[in-house]
Amino acid sequence: MQGKFSITNKIKGIRTSFVYLFFFILFACILILRCSVVQTASIIAIPEIVHPKDNPSSDEKIALGRALFFDERLSLDETIACASCHIPKLAFTDGIAKSKGVFGRIGTRNSPTLINVGYQKTLMFDGELKTLEMQSIVPIQEHNEMGMDMINLIKKLREIPEYESAAKKIFGKSFDPFVLTRALGAFQRSLVAMNSPFDKSVPMFLALDTP
Repeated sequence: MQGKFSITNKIKGIRTSFVYLFFFILFACILILRCSVVQTASIIAIPEIVHPKDNPSSDEKIALGRALFFDERLSLDETIACASCHIPKLAFTDGIAKSKGVFGRIGTRNSPTLINVGYQKTLMFDGELKTLEMQSIVPIQEHNEMGMDMINLIKKLREIPEYESAAKKIFGKSFDPFVLTRALGAFQRSLVAMNSPFDKSVPMFLALDTP
């Protein structure tokens, strides 16, 4: 009997050792993986935004673009700004199925987020536009969105002292479509967010699109 108990105890001891060994190896693998992730995070830098040659970024240009982005005077009835459909607290969307425009008009699509939009190679749902400067003209003139005629808008904005002064200081010219689109483009490219809980916990995903 003592022999049987001795053998049984030995078997139990071996099983226990294997269990401990399994968990030790598992813990070691997790630790190695975690160290690898941390190391990956330390060497992955946030990719730089590529700015158009005719629109290098500056703090002053971004500030002008921000002012224009939140200005409802860019719309026909002065009730809709870019920020009306791209609300900062809603991740620069509006949270509804179809965006609302001037005079209560309903658009045909919703508003996509603008966070990290500077990394996109094409814009609009159809991907037909290549730059934020080109895209910014679309909602301003779209009938169901801001409904504004560009000629009338530029004349209107040029008469606002703050905008005219900023245009001359930053661009060396009076306020015109070039100033409007470049300022809005510069501001939107500044909307970069790479510090969310997801980014922190799974940093290797940042490298998926890195050459």
